[in-house]
Amino acid sequence: LLFIGLGRLAMAPVNSFVSLWLTEEIRWNAVPLMWALSAASEVPFILFSAPLLRRFGTRRLLVCASLGLALRLAIYACFPSQAGAVAGQLLHSLSFGLFHPAAVAFVASQVPPALRARGMVMYLSLGVGLPGFLGSTAGGLIVEHAGYRSLFLAFIPCSLASALLFTLFRRFFDDPSIDRS
Repeated sequence: LLFIGLGRLAMAPVNSFVSLWLTEEIRWNAVPLMWALSAASEVPFILFSAPLLRRFGTRRLLVCASLGLALRLAIYACFPSQAGAVAGQLLHSLSFGLFHPAAVAFVASQVPPALRARGMVMYLSLGVGLPGFLGSTAGGLIVEHAGYRSLFLAFIPCSLASALLFTLFRRFFDDPSIDRS
C-alpha cells in the first residue's frame, strides 16, 4: 500500500488544484472542458484494463502509470499554457485510467480471497484517502507560499519513488495476472 500510496499522493495536486491552476495561472475558463477531456481519455484504458493486466501484469502497469503521472506533473509545471493543460489532461488516461484498475488488481492479487473486502477498504482508506488528504493539505501550503509550478514539481518525486519501489521490489510481489502462455 505504501507504493500505491506514493502514487496516489502524487495525484493530489491534479485532483485538488488543476481547476484552480487553469483559472488562476493559465487564466483559461475551461475547467469543465478539461475535466471532460481527462474523463474521456481514461475510458479506453479502463475498458481494456483486463487484457492489459493479463499481458503486462499489475506491477508493470503501476510503474507505467506512475511514470505517466510524473510526466503529467512536469508538463503542468514546465508548460503553463492551454496546450500544456490539454496535454496534461490527456495523460489522465495513464495516471488514473491505468493506475486505478492496476492498483485494485494488485491489492486483490496480494490479499487472500477471504480478506479481499478488507484489502479493498485498506486500499481506499490508506492508499487513496490518506494520501489524498495529506497531498491536498501540503499542496495548499505549497501553492500559498511558492505557487503552482512548485506544487507540481514537488510531487514528481512521489510518483517516481512509487515507480522505483515497484521496480526494485518486484521479486517480492506475486503477479498472477500476467498471462505467461
